[in-house]
Amino acid sequence: MKKNKKNNIEIIETFFSKQFNKIFKNNRNTIIFISLLSLISCLFLLKSGIIKGHDLEYHLSRISAISNCLKNGDLKALIHDGFYGYGYANGLFYSNLFLYFPAFLNSLGINVIVCYKIFLVLCTLLTTYSMYFCVKRISKSNSIAAIASLLFVFCSYRICDVMVRAAVGEILSFIFIISGGFLAGIINGLFGTGGGIITVYSLSHIPYFKDLFGKKDIFAMTLISSFFMSLSSAFLNIRSGNIAFSDVIPYALPAFIGGAAGALILDKIKVSFLSKLFSVIVIYAGITLFTR
Repeated sequence: MKKNKKNNIEIIETFFSKQFNKIFKNNRNTIIFISLLSLISCLFLLKSGIIKGHDLEYHLSRISAISNCLKNGDLKALIHDGFYGYGYANGLFYSNLFLYFPAFLNSLGINVIVCYKIFLVLCTLLTTYSMYFCVKRISKSNSIAAIASLLFVFCSYRICDVMVRAAVGEILSFIFIISGGFLAGIINGLFGTGGGIITVYSLSHIPYFKDLFGKKDIFAMTLISSFFMSLSSAFLNIRSGNIAFSDVIPYALPAFIGGAAGALILDKIKVSFLSKLFSVIVIYAGITLFTR
């Protein structure tokens, strides 16, 4: 009896193992698989109407207003006829770029809520693909990249942004935030520096971070991310024999002390001075690298 039970378990394990290998055998199968699973997070969109998120009315009005601008030949749509007919210069301080697609659909006569739903589905798929290709580049594994992308798409914070908050700016940032971090890591690994510049720029332009954190907070977060970027780059370089660990030690202690000193005086430096100093260092480093 126990032997038969064991055989049945082995048969089931073999079956699922074969199916698993078929799915992750190539990129095409994997992408189809993660696309179908990620769309599960969009099933609530199949219901008539839509869940009333915190910023939903605002973003629906933006889509409608841009649509009206397109109908009237105003492609820039910087100032639209919203705000109860008084007009609203939304496009001057809040980018409309990614809302042109749902606005275009709305201009064709499609209901604005349906346009918004299509926009959310597209954002979900692009977020999935962004995470998948970034992790695939690092891990060289279809299965690991697929799992990472699905975990990212189904994380509670992102679901809350979509269903509860209707935070379009953050929903869009999920597509690019992984790519930005990945790009920063690549630059840091190639040149030994520069990843922090990309990180500062990314965090300063992502709606959630730039609204929630000040410039000093962003600089501090950049230091933390730079630590992990440098750590991974250093480990791989030492492992591949590009550099000896003994050569790093004379620089490690002064760098550690300097980093601690910088963190201690961060709160005592004015933000305006810090921004100018950072800009000068970036320009100087760029000129030096270019001329050499």
